[in-house]
Amino acid sequence: MRMGFEQPGYFWGAAALGVLLALYLWYRRSRTRETSALFLWDKPETSPQTGSRFTFERLPWSFYVEALVILLLTAAAAVPFLMVGDAYPPLAVIMDNSYSMQAAMPGGESPRAQGEKYLDEYLKSTPVRRVIRVSAGAVSRLVADGTEEVPMTVFGQSDEVRADLADAIALVRSLAPHAEILVITDHAPDFPLTDDISWYSAGAAKPNTALVNVRRQADRILLEAVNYAAISQRVRAVLKPGGQGEWFTLAPGERRKIVLRLPVAVEKLPVEVVLECEQDPLPFDNRAVLEPDTRLPLSYRIAPALPEDARRSLEEALRGNAAFTATGEPELLFDIPGKAPGKYHRMLWYGADSAGAVNSAELISVQSGPELVRGLPVEGLVWCALPSAALPGKILIRRGSTPLLSEFHRAEGFTDVHLNLNPARSNLVQRPFWPVFFWNLADVLRRERPGPEHVNYRSGDIVRVRLPDPGPLFLTLRLPDGGEQRIEPVNREAYFIAGMPGVYDIDGRWKVAVAALEPVESDLRTAAPYRIQSSALPDASEFPRHRLAFAFLLCALALLMYHQYKFGQKRRNA
Repeated sequence: MRMGFEQPGYFWGAAALGVLLALYLWYRRSRTRETSALFLWDKPETSPQTGSRFTFERLPWSFYVEALVILLLTAAAAVPFLMVGDAYPPLAVIMDNSYSMQAAMPGGESPRAQGEKYLDEYLKSTPVRRVIRVSAGAVSRLVADGTEEVPMTVFGQSDEVRADLADAIALVRSLAPHAEILVITDHAPDFPLTDDISWYSAGAAKPNTALVNVRRQADRILLEAVNYAAISQRVRAVLKPGGQGEWFTLAPGERRKIVLRLPVAVEKLPVEVVLECEQDPLPFDNRAVLEPDTRLPLSYRIAPALPEDARRSLEEALRGNAAFTATGEPELLFDIPGKAPGKYHRMLWYGADSAGAVNSAELISVQSGPELVRGLPVEGLVWCALPSAALPGKILIRRGSTPLLSEFHRAEGFTDVHLNLNPARSNLVQRPFWPVFFWNLADVLRRERPGPEHVNYRSGDIVRVRLPDPGPLFLTLRLPDGGEQRIEPVNREAYFIAGMPGVYDIDGRWKVAVAALEPVESDLRTAAPYRIQSSALPDASEFPRHRLAFAFLLCALALLMYHQYKFGQKRRNA
């Protein structure tokens, strides 16, 4: 129930003052007229007609006494239900902000819409108190902390790749340890609930087809479609622009890879991939926008001081690699160590013609994680290197205690790659290791250019934007929905989280596309209705209240007794 003077019944109790005023203004009293003799009264047959018409009269003192009695009785009724400050525990509302909250069949309501209706009714029936609002996504965030009215949009648009509800509950407990917690989601809890948590879920298991992986190459689109349903589904993939594919059937639980050829006319244009289905409850996982990767080749130069064996090995690797070009101002210099760095990346070669380079049977180990060594095959390699070489930076490949490859990021924003190799006594040039390594090298260094590392991301990814030197003081990020966000760079780099799907414009210079590809959110088979009410919330009567009601009641009774005494005395005198 509501508390205090916001209860409508107490308002109408105070409104009785208007009724009392109307009675006094419509009540017409006889006036005393003095005359020297009764026969001089010109209308002896006239009698007063009380209430016959509205007249403005000076209100008697009895009106003020009665009005004060009404106010005291209303206050005496309302004050017991008026809490002292924040005596009643706050209500913490946690809204699931993940994509699956959008799920709705044609003509139906989504769990998000049903949850908002339930919350609105719940707030109307609860005491007037502090309401904490938390949006549960990949990272839980506090969106409102107070009793003010806020729109439901403060929770977000249900556009995050997952909702960590346990983390959101932990955030609430850190903000208000004694709060009543209400969780609004679309599935049953997957962790034990304590007595102070109320859980409302309007979800339901629904058949759904989804894009779970999309990748763009120069002239084709690679995608994966999956059917999260117990029945077969007919779907087709459509490119906009680019045409539409044929209808095909996905068996229950089937995951299929599809290759779509891009027309030549759209190879350098943004392309939207749409997975069409006859009935589908989730719109987010059927669309993906992909920007073309139009990065220019990496220009390079081979220093004259580099030994002949190393030069031939480089030329063999770079001759047929479209990611490198020998024209233009060099971005990458192949050289030997010991020279001053310039404003370019470098690959410094150790032991290219050294007689001290040796080979051994020790295993070659590759550091996991760095993209420079991603996918490098090291089986069957014969790697002859200088055992005494001291490679600076992070060691990526080593054999025993001998470093073979390292990466060092210079303070001015360029990268040095140090290679310890004697090519004449090794077989790297003849193995797949060599071309794969240079593809990785070009990919890593081209991403060191000003701009974003990639052009296509998934929702939830962190987008890193490298800035030129000197760079701007801030960047303006235009979101897919038309909103804008200001980003302040740190050390010539700016970061933001790829959220809602669509195309992001970064300061009018670069564009990146974000696709919402999240298999867990697309699988609606685990959604279910669930509702439980907190059993630990104390009754309102247990909390301290104002103790003035008895005093107000005594004052009202005293005034009524005084009122009756005065009127009784007046009648006796009459």
